[in-house]
Amino acid sequence: MIYGLWLSATGVVTNSHQLDVIANNLANVETAGFKRQLAAFRERPPEGKEDPSTVGDRFYDKMGGGQWLAPSAFDMTGGQLEETHRNFDLAVNGDGYFMVRDAQGEDRMTRNGNFVVDTEGSVVLETDHKLKLLDSKREPIVLKDVPAGNVIIGEDGTIAHGNENLGQVGLFNVPDDSLLRPMGNTLLKIPASVEATQFSGQIQSGYLEKSNVDPAVELTKMMQAQRMLEANANMIRYQDQSMGRLVNDVGRI
Repeated sequence: MIYGLWLSATGVVTNSHQLDVIANNLANVETAGFKRQLAAFRERPPEGKEDPSTVGDRFYDKMGGGQWLAPSAFDMTGGQLEETHRNFDLAVNGDGYFMVRDAQGEDRMTRNGNFVVDTEGSVVLETDHKLKLLDSKREPIVLKDVPAGNVIIGEDGTIAHGNENLGQVGLFNVPDDSLLRPMGNTLLKIPASVEATQFSGQIQSGYLEKSNVDPAVELTKMMQAQRMLEANANMIRYQDQSMGRLVNDVGRI
C-alpha cells in the first residue's frame, strides 16, 4: 500500500511540472523568438535495481519505481514571420541566430529580432536595453548620429545609410541546436564546449519571428496533464482511505 502511494506521488510531481511548463509556453505565445519547452520524464527503476546493495521485492520490481523528471527539451523550429514595417525588427529566414552581449560581457544567442536604437546609438534588444546586438565581427553595433529611421538593412545584414556602409548584423550558428540552453528573455546560452561560428543566412528587415507555440496543442496537453494529475491525486486519496480502514477497523477486530 505504501508502495502504491509512492508511485502515485511521483505521478503528481511530474504532472504538476508538466502543467507548469505548458503554462509558461502559453504565457509566451506572443513573445517574439520564443521556443516552446517540452516536459520530459524518465522511468525510475525499482529500489532493488537502483541500489544493488538493497534487496528488492520481485513483485514490486515488476511494477517499476514510478517516474522522475528528465532534463527539459526545447523545440527549436522556427516560428512564423510577422510583418511590422519597422526597419530594426529583424527576422532570420531559415537557420542562424542573432548574437547579443549582456552587461557582464557574456555573449548570448537569440531568435528574437525585436531591436531598437538607444540614446547612445547602440542597437539593443527592446525587452532589455543592456543587451547589445553584435555585428559579424562580434562587436556591438553603434550608429552614432545616423537617424535609425533612415537606415536600410539588407538580407545579408548590411546596414546602409545612403551610400554609407555602417556595418553588418552578425548571424551565427552552432553545430547542434540542442546544445543551446534557454536562460530566459529569449536568450540562449552557448556552452563552453560549443563554438558559435559566423553563418551566411538570410535576414528580413521589417519582420519578427513569432513564438513557435501553438495554443491549441498546448491547451490539449494541459487538459491531458490535468486529468492525469487528478487521477494520481484520487489514487492517493483512495489508498489513504484504505489504510485508514485497515488500521482503525481491521486492526480493532
